[in-house]
Amino acid sequence: MKTLPMRPYPGEVHVAANKKEYQAKHKEMFGHEDDLNGKSGRMVGRNLSPRGVEYLVWGAKPCYLAHEISHVILNSFESIGIDPREAGGEPFCYMLSQLLLEAWE
Repeated sequence: MKTLPMRPYPGEVHVAANKKEYQAKHKEMFGHEDDLNGKSGRMVGRNLSPRGVEYLVWGAKPCYLAHEISHVILNSFESIGIDPREAGGEPFCYMLSQLLLEAWE
């Protein structure tokens, strides 16, 4: 499990390496396991005001992880009032590439 800061924005992302790790963290965060039947990836979050949102993601393949992290960024941007299309989408794209880089290191 890697925990990545959403810098420069508030919040953090827990990236699970596999389903088992995801389920253990989900149980710790929410008190129960998640229903992952038929799923190849998942994103959930909970508000930790004023520290932002704590997200938990898992993707069975890099493409699924990118999909789930994109949801994290879109959700985060919406909560702080940033349009992901702003500046040609550069803030979104930089955040996506940074989080994926850190997740795979």
